[in-house]
Amino acid sequence: MLIYCHGFGSSGQATKAQILREQLRDIKVVAPDLPLEPFEAIKTLLKNSQLQAEDESRILLVGSSLGGFYALHLHQEYGFPAILLNSTVDPIGDTNRRDQNSGDSDDPGLTAWCEEYTAQIKALYHSAETINPDNLFVFLNRDDELLDYQRAAKYFKVNNCQVKIFKGGGHRFMNFVELIPTVRMIYAKLPPVSFI
Repeated sequence: MLIYCHGFGSSGQATKAQILREQLRDIKVVAPDLPLEPFEAIKTLLKNSQLQAEDESRILLVGSSLGGFYALHLHQEYGFPAILLNSTVDPIGDTNRRDQNSGDSDDPGLTAWCEEYTAQIKALYHSAETINPDNLFVFLNRDDELLDYQRAAKYFKVNNCQVKIFKGGGHRFMNFVELIPTVRMIYAKLPPVSFI
């Protein structure tokens, strides 16, 4: 089973969730609408993994942007294999670091969200030195107009995580279809779940 973790301001009907459903018809794809509150979003993802998983099934998280941050937390705390797409590594810090990107697309809604949920975000943060690289796959786009891909690449490379950087596709990862064979290959190699 694939669990898609959407980003801020998106939903379970996001384009990438639809691509997963269309391109991987033989794999169950679950894409819940995540609550705005970070702790509640984590609870929703855990609940979906427990309710939807079948005995001996595989579970792979695919998280985009803020959803990647949540997927990383679940990877660290519960051992979920995860694919991260243009993941934020620090939602609070990333909203205050727009000057390093070529385009300034600061989202006041995201900044306000970070201010409201600062304590929860800090509780979900994992330092780069603690990241477990096993079954963690990071994909970034150089032309991400919202997040600094170099910051994320540096963060994940501290513990030798698998990081692949693409030339283009923007923050929305418009090149996601190109990754479908890789997603399928990663999923096929996963062991059955043992952490639920």
